[in-house]
Amino acid sequence: MLILILLLIVSLIPAVLIFFYLRGIRKEDQMYRHAANRLLGAGLLCCLGVVLLALVLNIAWALTGLGKTYPLLNAFFHDFILAAFVEEFVKYHAANRGVKRYEGTLTKVEIVAFFGIVAIGFDIIESAVYLLESSPMEIIVRGLCIPHVAYGFIMGWFVAKALETGKKSYIIPGFLIPFILHGCYDFFLSDEIEAVNEYLGAISLLLVVVDLIIIIRFLFWIRKEKKKENQPITE
Repeated sequence: MLILILLLIVSLIPAVLIFFYLRGIRKEDQMYRHAANRLLGAGLLCCLGVVLLALVLNIAWALTGLGKTYPLLNAFFHDFILAAFVEEFVKYHAANRGVKRYEGTLTKVEIVAFFGIVAIGFDIIESAVYLLESSPMEIIVRGLCIPHVAYGFIMGWFVAKALETGKKSYIIPGFLIPFILHGCYDFFLSDEIEAVNEYLGAISLLLVVVDLIIIIRFLFWIRKEKKKENQPITE
């Protein structure tokens, strides 16, 4: 058990380093740094909202009886609805609330950072929850991939785009893209899909690579944008 805890701590290093990098976007701005800390806490607390909402939906699904009759449909519901939809929905509202409650102005980069920070907080809790049912290799892989951060960056970029242009329609792909990526990742790792074709699990591995590319791309974008005099897009 001690070894697993140590592995968990090590696996969380990438997420923690990204958090401090995002929090340091405004090094001298205490209000921004405090907001970043609060959003990390909000990400940690997202697990409560996820559990409650998933419980309600799971009860409703059980009452239909469809899960026992259609295994693949049951897997789809659990992976796309109980996992992907619920988690992305709760994280979106936590991050969006943080953006709206911020008393100062925010640039596009900082909004993306806020969404990424909420995702980091949730990822830390999720990694801790899965500690007992994961192998050492799975713990390390989860820590290195941190897909929730990729989803947070995507969502934050589209929300910022909506605020920048005044077109709320940008929020739709901002939610759908993380939702689909998240749902596909879980779905193609399910036992039901493995029973259909064990090679379909490779799709999830491909999505892991995609998530890593997205994270790295956004981090380079943030680094580049930090050097510019970006105009605030919130009042």
